[in-house]
Amino acid sequence: MNLWPFKRRALTADDLPAGLMAPSSSAGIAVNASTALRSPTVLGCVRILSEIVGSLPVHVYKRGPDGARDRDQNHDAQAILVQPNPWTAGSDQRITMMVDCLLHGEAFGRVLRARGVPKEVHRLDPSAVTVKIDDRTLEPSYQVAQKVGAPIVLKWRDVIHVQTPGSLLDKPLKLIDLARDAIGLDIAMQRYEGRAFSAGGRPSGLLKVPPKTPPERRKEIHAAWEEAHGGGNVGRTAIIDDSMDWKAISMTMVEADFLQLRKHAAAEINRAFKVPEVLNGVTDRAVWRNVEELSAIFLETALVPWLDTWQAAYSRCLLTPAERATHFLEFKVDALARANLAARYAAYRQACGGSWMTPDEIRKLDNLPPIEGGDKLVLQAGQTPANNNQPQGDDDGNTSQSAEGR
Repeated sequence: MNLWPFKRRALTADDLPAGLMAPSSSAGIAVNASTALRSPTVLGCVRILSEIVGSLPVHVYKRGPDGARDRDQNHDAQAILVQPNPWTAGSDQRITMMVDCLLHGEAFGRVLRARGVPKEVHRLDPSAVTVKIDDRTLEPSYQVAQKVGAPIVLKWRDVIHVQTPGSLLDKPLKLIDLARDAIGLDIAMQRYEGRAFSAGGRPSGLLKVPPKTPPERRKEIHAAWEEAHGGGNVGRTAIIDDSMDWKAISMTMVEADFLQLRKHAAAEINRAFKVPEVLNGVTDRAVWRNVEELSAIFLETALVPWLDTWQAAYSRCLLTPAERATHFLEFKVDALARANLAARYAAYRQACGGSWMTPDEIRKLDNLPPIEGGDKLVLQAGQTPANNNQPQGDDDGNTSQSAEGR
């Protein structure tokens, strides 16, 4: 009979106090994956990026012989993308793993197979995974510490490994480490603001009493003043004795610029995560036009690199080498690009109506299948194909009129 009440398991970073493993910033605040979320700016950036990536649907497409790209609903990977395991939705898992990427620099998902076919994907704790690079083949492997038992080693084909764009396999770029000083400053200023206003704000002045006032009398004056003008009585008219004097305290330059300093710290963090300030709650200079443009820039410069990284990680594990020649995975960003949808459709109309792109070529840009007759240029009234060299004038050299002018 085993009387020992504890189980042996591997020690992870989550078992240690947050401040012990967190390097201190220049502001004296320990910043790591747990403490960084105490910064409202970091929390906003993480929520924006993770929730958007999680909400975007990702589909499996099959390449056709004529360049068409059709959705393959029957592929095994499509079911995993929608429901990676019986108790987790695909969107929920991507949100959680994206949070891991933003806080730890990388995220891991273990692929479970049946007869070589992927069936389920389970998230792995980033702090429990160690990436090993083989010196001879340069192939990565993943050592995973388990809660019970010895660590296990997984091959790279069985681990969906998503990293911050630009990372090395065994050296991920950790954004919170690179922006540690800005995050620490934001947390320190938030704490200072909380302490300053927890007792009703900074003292607005000093009450001077005669130098030889006994300590007991000073305490009585302090208690009477707090009772008359403290708490909910702030702002009431004060009455003092002739022997006392009131001196107002003005704000220093640092205190007057406190709000600007907080905005500067928040801007530094937003810059590190490549999130426009207007999308993270700073609407001082927001107008309709620049919000639309910033949303497009955010999609192109911040989200697209992340989506490309996710697509590559999925393809490595969910598609066989032979299938990668005929299939690919892609996020559908139409909902996110809805602000520019009208401009994009207007450009499509110009391209198709200008007779330099066929309807099928335009449909291919949006991963839509070809249609009957879509391989022919759409000609406007009185317009001739580009390969038709026949003059359109009559015997007298006059050009023919369009249908609208007849």
